[in-house]
Amino acid sequence: MGVVAGAILFSTPSYADEKACPQADPSFVIRKTESWYDLEYKGSQIHRIESKQLNDLFGGKPPTTDCDVALSSRDVMGIIVGWKKDLLIAFGVLRDPQGRPLRVNMLSWSPHAGTFDSIILNNQAELVVRYGTFATRICWNKGWKQRWEFSNQQSQNDPGPCTTMEAPFGADQYLIPVL
Repeated sequence: MGVVAGAILFSTPSYADEKACPQADPSFVIRKTESWYDLEYKGSQIHRIESKQLNDLFGGKPPTTDCDVALSSRDVMGIIVGWKKDLLIAFGVLRDPQGRPLRVNMLSWSPHAGTFDSIILNNQAELVVRYGTFATRICWNKGWKQRWEFSNQQSQNDPGPCTTMEAPFGADQYLIPVL
């Protein structure tokens, strides 16, 4: 009596311009094409930025597919978007006591105050963004609030601590479940 082994292979479509951007937490990957950006957890898509939204974000110009690896930690993943590179999409990971991701809080921040001069990831959960004469500190899950918070002082020298959930120039936040 012989043993017969078989395998079923599943493939996902591959796009010529697709770029996989590994994150500091290897369970997450951001995939980019000129048509969509995906956030994946363990190989499953949990969020997609569709073509129409990318078109709006990039002002009708082709979206970039380069990776922003310096904006990734175990708790935060950031993407600079916009044809002027003046918009930020960031994902904050909310974890259970064992460290497993439960949900991701997506931040869309569009100050429209000029191209970002620099964005620096401080520690695991804080971004400092400098643009024009402004600087803003953005903190994820400070005090376990499960929200993004912002500095209130907009000085280029020192943006000050995160003290408010109200972003300068406005922002949107919403939760994405992790499967």
